[in-house]
Amino acid sequence: MFARTLRLVVVLTLASGGFACEQDGGQDTPAMDASSPSGALRKVVFAAQAKDVPAFKAGLSRNFQLTIEEYAKLGEVKPELKGAFTIENFMAGLADNPPEPQQEIMKDATHAEVRGLTKDGKTVSTQMVQEDGSWKLEVPPQIAYMISHPEELERIAKNKPPAEPTPDLPTGGGGKGGRLKALAADASDADKSKASALDAFDMGVMTGIEDKFSAALKLNPDDEELVVALGRAQVQKGDPDAAVKTFEAHLKKHPDAVKVHHYLGMGYLMKERYAEAASSWRTVQKLDPAYAQEFKLERRANVAEAMAKGEDLSKFGLQGQQGQPKK
Repeated sequence: MFARTLRLVVVLTLASGGFACEQDGGQDTPAMDASSPSGALRKVVFAAQAKDVPAFKAGLSRNFQLTIEEYAKLGEVKPELKGAFTIENFMAGLADNPPEPQQEIMKDATHAEVRGLTKDGKTVSTQMVQEDGSWKLEVPPQIAYMISHPEELERIAKNKPPAEPTPDLPTGGGGKGGRLKALAADASDADKSKASALDAFDMGVMTGIEDKFSAALKLNPDDEELVVALGRAQVQKGDPDAAVKTFEAHLKKHPDAVKVHHYLGMGYLMKERYAEAASSWRTVQKLDPAYAQEFKLERRANVAEAMAKGEDLSKFGLQGQQGQPKK
């Protein structure tokens, strides 16, 4: 049962369309070509179906490889998740319902979106990134999110529904909402607006989500929970630039906001601003060592620093790839 945990997570994120970007335009998907985003995606899917571990790992971005390693470590320290997080389960999750590329949308020279159809007829979008001259599968935001919320993975492993959240739930996303309903009848407009925005994010209602957070923040200025949820929503909508701006603006006023530094580091990493990502996580280590240890930020910072210097990453178990310093 535990082995299907990660498979379910991967299926829900890689092959559900849950992180599709709202963009227009694009071009028809070219034929199989390892030098194109769609060709690279096909190659990763083929490796997953063939159970070719080296080929599969070679088709993943460095960020994705690091995330898989963090999942494996989580399984080692939590007995209830032991055996759930293996590279084979990641491969099986993608092979179960792979997307067949139909269209490519180039975001810039090194980032692309591949839109395709799964065998059950669902339209999905997959993010690709160019590293070392080749296109790689980028880690989906929801998979990155789940590694920081092991309690949700435990519930999936035990075949239990997510726990009902409370109005003071410290993080948004991944729950069923319930904050607004739990408020007292005489709750303030500020509390109602905050609860409504966080409920929407919890339930994955991304349409108009930024407007909801904007309204909530006007009534709850500099609320850290809202700021963190807004930035995460922006990442999930495929706009890490906006998330970075959100987090940076908050830190100018509140430089000791630990969670904001944490998620800012993730935003920097997605933008390949490796040195800044490491700096953000080092700051967390200084502000709250226990929090940094819980989320394994020491290792993340070490890897990010190595990537910033263009060092060999084999010592981190990342297939001996070279980091690429951001120019």
